[in-house]
Amino acid sequence: MLRLVSFFLLLPLLAAQTMKEVEITSEPSHHLALENTYVRVFKVEVAPHAATLLHRHRHDYVFVSLGPSHISNEVEVSRRWK
Repeated sequence: MLRLVSFFLLLPLLAAQTMKEVEITSEPSHHLALENTYVRVFKVEVAPHAATLLHRHRHDYVFVSLGPSHISNEVEVSRRWK
């Protein structure tokens, strides 16, 4: 029984370690709306209680929320910074 409980407690940790990040242009919720020499603009729509895939913003960014929302921006710490 203890092994079974331990397995279920460790399962999220194991899943998190195996996630691969995707390019922002390959993330299904991010849709490129405008791109030029100075800026790239993405329209991002995420359903309530849903999440995006692990992805990286390789440049500085800002976001604007239109309408009521609750946003959680979680950052994965790179192994080279540990």
